[in-house]
Amino acid sequence: MLTLVNAVGSGDLCRELDLHALSEDIPDSEYNSPGLHVRFSDESSLVTLFRSGKYTIVGSSSHEQLYETQQKLLNLMLDLGVIDSAEDPHFGVRNLVSTAELGHDLRLEEIPIVLGLEQVEYEPEVSPFLVYRPQEVPCVMTIPATGKIMVTGVTDMETAEKGVRLLKEKLAPYVEQRGSE
Repeated sequence: MLTLVNAVGSGDLCRELDLHALSEDIPDSEYNSPGLHVRFSDESSLVTLFRSGKYTIVGSSSHEQLYETQQKLLNLMLDLGVIDSAEDPHFGVRNLVSTAELGHDLRLEEIPIVLGLEQVEYEPEVSPFLVYRPQEVPCVMTIPATGKIMVTGVTDMETAEKGVRLLKEKLAPYVEQRGSE
């Protein structure tokens, strides 16, 4: 099962912003160059506004939360007179981070041969994770020895699911072989 843990989006208000002035108008905001950080209530999403008018939203646990946070930002900017419309045609999902369980431990030093050396990065001296970039699916999978994988570099869950299915298919003979040892 694939679990979405972080939805990242970005957009553009199409105007330059005075972040210092906005920090005084927006309660509980924090101005740290180069951006103004805004959180709405206790939700986990963080909005970062930039002087250029561009903004990012990180930390949303669902698409719904991402778009709700974006709408709150647009409504706030509309109320403050910064923008004329609570719409942003430039907004979109830029990255989804999800996790999945393979259900078994792995010997990472053996996996590059199984998955194909050209699609895998594994340097145990540098990182305890194996990074897999399958040619068939545009995603990046970070894999620890525990078999709990993180999928990034996608903008929809269907692509992430395809990547996980492909990984499981490619690892199936390896897992079966190890099970008989």
